[in-house]
Amino acid sequence: MTVTLEISADEQRLLATHLSRYIEHLDTELVRTDQPALQHALAREIDQLRAIARRLGAPSPR
Repeated sequence: MTVTLEISADEQRLLATHLSRYIEHLDTELVRTDQPALQHALAREIDQLRAIARRLGAPSPR
């Protein structure tokens, strides 16, 4: 399934900025947890969000 969303350039920048900040937050949580299952889930989510950020043109943390 593909979803298309039309947003302005300002909205794109806002979304990209918030997405980058959220990825940074998840990176911090990934480092802090010592639960392997949670680490795996966070790493997978971070990878998926980074792929979306790249498509949005967001600066990718790390």
